[in-house]
Order: sequence, then structure tokens, then C-alpha cells
Amino acid sequence: MTDKNTVCLKPCPFCGDSGFSIFKEGSIYVIQCGSCLCKTGATTEKDVIEYWNSRPIEEALEEENARLRRGLFDAIDQNQKNIYELSVQSARGANYALKEIKKIEDENKKLREALTFYAKGEHLGLEDWQTEQILKDDEVFAESYCETGKVAREALKGGEK
Repeated sequence: MTDKNTVCLKPCPFCGDSGFSIFKEGSIYVIQCGSCLCKTGATTEKDVIEYWNSRPIEEALEEENARLRRGLFDAIDQNQKNIYELSVQSARGANYALKEIKKIEDENKKLREALTFYAKGEHLGLEDWQTEQILKDDEVFAESYCETGKVAREALKGGEK
């Protein structure tokens, strides 16, 4: 019979104690826990050791645990990929938005310059003294000039905030 000191046996499946006895009862080999006295038997010593060490529920749980861990690690990997992709998309979106803002700012600047051009009467291509002279002499021109300038000046005021 195998010496219990040379056999690798798992602790008792019920109480966890590592003290046990290996003996033969008639034609049956037996392993018995020294604390709770639970026991198992088989017709060969090899089989009884295998039965004692066999923990189908624990093994199934270990397999399920390993499967769940793999799934968890796969989910973490996928989550990290998703975060990376979202950050890339977000950066692209922010870059696009900044370009669009720059275009709008440039367009706004051009519009303000155009309004300033009309507000000052520069669209007429006249010197200040000529504009003043025409404004005194031509009422229709003066009214049109004043209205155009007024609208341009009002528009410029509306853009100041």
C-alpha cells in the first residue's frame, strides 16, 4: 500500500483538513478524513486517490471561472480599443470643428471689413472732401449714402459683443 506521506492528496472536500488515513477494508481501498471522518473507497488504490482528489464541482467552477476571466479580458481589450477609437474620432471631430471655427472667423472678418468699407463710404471711391461736397449738393445721393452707411454701421454694432 502507498505511504500517505508520498501520496499527493487534496484536503478534505468537506472540512478542509489535511489529516487523513489510507487503508484497506476487505477488497476496498479507503481514504478517510481524520477530522470529519468522511471517506471514499475504490477497488484500486489508484482509483481511490483519483476519487479523493476529484472535485467535479470545483473543477467545473474553475473551468467556468477561467472562461469568464477570458471573456472579461476580451471585454477589457475591446473596451480599450473602443476608447482608443472614440478618442481618435473625438480628436478628428475637434480638429474638424476647429477648422470650421477658423473658416467662420475668417468669413466674419471679411464681412466686418466689407461693412466697414460701406460704413465709411469707401465704396464710392471718393476722397472725404468729395463725399462731403456731394452729400451737401445731392439729396438723393446723401439719403442713399446715409442709409447704406447707417445699415453697415448698425450691422457692425450688432457684431460687437
